Amino acid sequence: KELCLLLDPEVVYLEIGKALEDFEDSEVATLLTERLTMILLTVPEFADLRRKLLPSEQSATNAGALLARANEAPNANGTAAIGGSDAAAAMEDGRHLFLALYQAWRRYPVSALALCLLAGEYEKSSELVNVVAVDMRDKPGEWTLKMLLELDKLVQLIESPVFAPLRMRLLSPAEHPHLVKAMYGILMLLPQSEAFEVLRRRLKSVPTLALLSLNAVPARSSPQLECP
Repeated sequence: KELCLLLDPEVVYLEIGKALEDFEDSEVATLLTERLTMILLTVPEFADLRRKLLPSEQSATNAGALLARANEAPNANGTAAIGGSDAAAAMEDGRHLFLALYQAWRRYPVSALALCLLAGEYEKSSELVNVVAVDMRDKPGEWTLKMLLELDKLVQLIESPVFAPLRMRLLSPAEHPHLVKAMYGILMLLPQSEAFEVLRRRLKSVPTLALLSLNAVPARSSPQLECP
């Protein structure tokens, strides 16, 4: 955290991400990834970095605002400057950042899940929930307990202001079927604990009639990301 406050957080995260790809000590790498994820999602000074990872429609809104401001500002010739290239570059930078972080995070499914939920990669989020389920079945009990603790923390994060836009999307399940599936998948993985009850109460707010029609909604195509 302190290092990121002194340097550009994006540069720090990208460099650590590169190092994580070749890290041989899986336990240390897992702890480091968990810590980096928690810092990214909770520290106020990282708001700009989080904004870069916003889902495409929010990125488009931010880019549109940038374009509007650029068009309102006259250039040296007294005419409005066109900021389309800047807006497009901002969106491209955000996508590059997500893909670079995902490449490093993908071996740590709950951290990768949190990153995908933040970035609006809901189809990949749903796939990662299934990865966690298979790992719980196949890996030792100690690993399963660790995953459950991480999922517990993730549920707490989903209740935080950072994920307020995600919670609003739950009101439109037909538009975000993979998000709904991911949330219910997390619920199914959790034991009946406090985190289970928190998420269950949240999902009770999802419109029931819209849920019933999800099977009739065709899945949206999205860029394929490599599974862990």
